[in-house]
Amino acid sequence: MREIKFNFYDTLKKKYIRWEESNAGMSMSAFITHEHLVFLQYTGLKDKNGREIYEGDIVEVSEHPFDRNEREPCWNGKYIVRYYPESMELVFSKYTDENEGGYLAFRMRHYAEVIGNIFENLELLEETT
Repeated sequence: MREIKFNFYDTLKKKYIRWEESNAGMSMSAFITHEHLVFLQYTGLKDKNGREIYEGDIVEVSEHPFDRNEREPCWNGKYIVRYYPESMELVFSKYTDENEGGYLAFRMRHYAEVIGNIFENLELLEETT
């Protein structure tokens, strides 16, 4: 059973609030009444460095073994962590509104590193040449 906790984005203050910084002991009902908060749930997974992975995180996948074969698609790159409650599927998505298919995030986590989140670091997803 995974631990239930959230990071938040405050749309009024334009501030990302991590679980550790919030009043974690505060009743969740106190947060629910605030419509300006975007809830980002902990996935129950940790990246290759042991950092907790939350919805909305940007992860960078590197050294994935499937990239050794030229015929296979390239899995290395930057992804947004998304959760689709209707299918209970956790995916890494390359695009903000597209499900890239079941990337099996629980297997990819060994090659993923949290590098930011979509509220503070969206520029990380821009292609660099």
